[in-house]
Amino acid sequence: MSLNFVASAVLSSGDGIGHNEETKIENEDLDNLRRKQENSSGVGLFDQLQKNKDEAEEAFNQKRSDLMGVRPLDDEDVQVRRICLSVSLIVLIRLSTLLFLSLFRVSATYLHSRRYRFLATRHF
Repeated sequence: MSLNFVASAVLSSGDGIGHNEETKIENEDLDNLRRKQENSSGVGLFDQLQKNKDEAEEAFNQKRSDLMGVRPLDDEDVQVRRICLSVSLIVLIRLSTLLFLSLFRVSATYLHSRRYRFLATRHF
């Protein structure tokens, strides 16, 4: 059973008074709708709407994940990230050690020069 609420047709008049002749219009969109209606004839309206919503949501999620480049990490990716983090930590420790040594040397040189200045200005 099929319900047709809208007819796609051109009405014409042979006698000029009434529109007696009806010529149906066939186009691609109408054919696709009819095929879709025939394929889902045993399914209720709520189920059809739910199916359409799920399909649209799935397409949206697919496009979003394609744009964002999101994919789950496998074991190899996790291992590479751990190695990168450990190397970064080692480099950070070495740089902070070098900075500390540089500051120590600068402060020792400053204190050493002040000591000699102090001793040079002192009269025994």
